[in-house]
Amino acid sequence: MLPCSHILPIPRTVRQNATQYNTTCNTPCNNATQDRVRDEGAVFTRAYTAGPKCAPARYSILTGRYCSLAEYAQDVGQTSATRTYVEVPSCKLNGTAELAGTVPQVLKGLGYATIVSGKYHILNGGDWDDYDTTIASIQEAGFSDDGGTWYTNMGSTSLEFSHNLEYAVNKSLNAVAAALDVGQPFFLYFAATAPHAPIMQTALEFSMLATPEGTLMEAPTTTMPDRGTISGRISGASGRSERSIALGTVWFDDAVGAILDHLEGKRGVLDDTIVITYMDHGMAAKDSLYEGGIRIAHAVRYPKFIQGGTVLDDIVSSMDFGSTIFEVVGVDASSLTGTSWWGLVTGEGRNAPAAIVSEISLDRAVVAKHFKLLSSESGDTTDNYPASGEVIQLYNLDEDPTEQTNLAASNDHAGILTQMMAYLACHVASTLPKGEDSCDLTTMNELDLEE
Repeated sequence: MLPCSHILPIPRTVRQNATQYNTTCNTPCNNATQDRVRDEGAVFTRAYTAGPKCAPARYSILTGRYCSLAEYAQDVGQTSATRTYVEVPSCKLNGTAELAGTVPQVLKGLGYATIVSGKYHILNGGDWDDYDTTIASIQEAGFSDDGGTWYTNMGSTSLEFSHNLEYAVNKSLNAVAAALDVGQPFFLYFAATAPHAPIMQTALEFSMLATPEGTLMEAPTTTMPDRGTISGRISGASGRSERSIALGTVWFDDAVGAILDHLEGKRGVLDDTIVITYMDHGMAAKDSLYEGGIRIAHAVRYPKFIQGGTVLDDIVSSMDFGSTIFEVVGVDASSLTGTSWWGLVTGEGRNAPAAIVSEISLDRAVVAKHFKLLSSESGDTTDNYPASGEVIQLYNLDEDPTEQTNLAASNDHAGILTQMMAYLACHVASTLPKGEDSCDLTTMNELDLEE
């Protein structure tokens, strides 16, 4: 059984130029480590998040299911008679059956050390600095080891600790080393919050001794460059917010680099490790279903099976992670909603769905090869999109990647609109609370969504 490492970068800085979603940095900064994963593996140029906010995205990755199917969302998050409400408060892991089927829980049952680091954010209850509750929660979800974890977004005032990537890397690698020393495969979910708030300028001034579990007796040791050098490695970032993003992106890249260095140089297992990078959402239109919110950076490195420099334009979703890993380790993934992309990156082929869905609030998007349907019941509006707020929107992403022209009323596109509305209706019916209605999305794969 191969060691399987899931590295989960959340740099939140993907360039939102419509043709450049396969890059991971929009500021003049050193992003060499994440570029290495892309250059030595496969990059997905049309990767999407199942929900353009941290908790919906992370729920989909760790469960292989939509947040609208979450037990907690269906119990307490329902605010509409027609759709399940999807947001940060409702995307929680809850209930015995749901917790038993998470990716880390299944891998732990196969003998993996399962390690989590960074913001967890999908368990019900707790506070950002409640370390004991955090540990109990991650263990309940199947994680065997704490790699430096906190429950949710850090408080903005009276911080006891802040982003401490040296601590997170050191603790994660100690857990990895303990597993490898006894011949145990490992799964590392590294979900650091940098460059998320609190602002990086302040975080970098914190002591490396300040951690979620209290004050350390000794500073963590890593191969990361001194954090004092980060400021000198960025240029052109103007303004406090932009500079914070640049600082956090470089700091995070240093952290991932130290993890890869350890696996490669010290342990000699990097090429036996699947390294997967994701963002949880885009930043140009976060919390919306436009491309600037749901299009994400996503790459995978595994040289024994994946040719370096591979570029794939097939549509994939963050929800596909669980199905992919289950296929790799030989576990039945029929209970998951996603579709494995393993055959896609290895050249063996993939039975892809006709479309993927992304959800936030009461809004839903259906993304197919050329067209995208956006259906809004929330009434929310988003800057830079002329049709924002209209209930039904249809876009030709090939011709209009920035979604400026709503084709929903065009007679020329009535056929594709009807087909995509049918797909949407099936998704909504299949995710209603308590099984009030049902529809098998696999039956929708016969639809012609390419026009």
